[in-house]
Amino acid sequence: MRKILSLSLLFILFSCSENRIEKKYEISGGIFLTSQNNFYGIIDSQNKIIVPFIYDSILLTGSRPLTIKNGLWGMIDIRGKVIIPNEYESIEFDGSQGMTVKNGLLGLINNEGKVIIPNEYESIDFDGSLGITKKNGLWGMINMDGKVIIPNEYDSLIKDGNKVTVLLNGIKKTIRI
Repeated sequence: MRKILSLSLLFILFSCSENRIEKKYEISGGIFLTSQNNFYGIIDSQNKIIVPFIYDSILLTGSRPLTIKNGLWGMIDIRGKVIIPNEYESIEFDGSQGMTVKNGLLGLINNEGKVIIPNEYESIDFDGSLGITKKNGLWGMINMDGKVIIPNEYDSLIKDGNKVTVLLNGIKKTIRI
């Protein structure tokens, strides 16, 4: 009887510890990032849940938390509003804009959730406000606002200052930008 009582008490203690809040990290005045049962959420100073414990990870980078859920990245605000749904393989922010990967293709999104450049490029390499892009094996150029400067129709593209040398079917051409 004593052994059954001890096992029952141990089970009750284990069950209670499963639902306790494990760690707290203050994000902002009285708002805490925390984990429970290996999932992350956000609570207030009275332990009221603001963001449910549904995320595999919450990363505090920049002005808003990035979230990972089922291996996909997104963004929320500290009150739990979804800014960017968890649909990207990765998001890497530099200031207010982030490079995204979706279905293996690159794009650009801002921290308000607006897609600036859709995920349709195999490669995007920004040098200042201009990016050299590769799409369907062909090279072009785009700006940070998503405007195509040079369409992706060239076999190669080399930027040198304010001029670009492109190659198409063995014919070299220089374009001023």
